[in-house]
Amino acid sequence: MATLRYDVKKNEHNSYWTVVDVRTGEPVVIHGVLIGCLTAEEADYIVDLLNRHELIRKGSLTLH
Repeated sequence: MATLRYDVKKNEHNSYWTVVDVRTGEPVVIHGVLIGCLTAEEADYIVDLLNRHELIRKGSLTLH
């Protein structure tokens, strides 16, 4: 099984979550927007989308 590239990290100073790139340990920024201050549900949803996109891009997952 492939290692997934994106995951969530709980913010230290509040109850929100940030999406992080597992390879770099850095928060994800898309089009200049930090993907943080999310609810757990929002963060999980975005992580699922990003990981699915990454797997499709690498050819590890195909759509039918």
